[in-house]
Amino acid sequence: MSIEKGVVEKVENGYAYVRAQRKSACASCASKSHCTILHSGSNTMLVKTSNSLHAKKGALVSFQINSGTLLKYTFIIYIVPVLGLLLGALSAGRLSLLLGINNALALVIFTLLGLGLAVYLSRSILRRNNTNSELIPAIKRIY
Repeated sequence: MSIEKGVVEKVENGYAYVRAQRKSACASCASKSHCTILHSGSNTMLVKTSNSLHAKKGALVSFQINSGTLLKYTFIIYIVPVLGLLLGALSAGRLSLLLGINNALALVIFTLLGLGLAVYLSRSILRRNNTNSELIPAIKRIY
């Protein structure tokens, strides 16, 4: 589980907005829709966290997201498009014979088509689960 520390900036509607340092892993995080980069070029971000411990403004807290959840969404982001790419490429040979088109052209077309469909599928899954509470980091400790 990825545990980060930060300071609560504001509290509203059961959520705490925590100022934290941005890490390099943030770029591929499935929960990044719950974070806001505060200044262009800045390493600080405002993270929307579940505030079940009732932290107050100014409190130093640690928060985390479940690593199983993180792995599941990382799989969706990276592996599903690769599988679509491979499926498109592997189906190109038979489909070129069926459609009567050049093998090389079919390879390009069906590889890109497989990749495009897989990326669309990944994005729609992520968009549908964007409000999923397991993706929202939770405050685990108040210091």
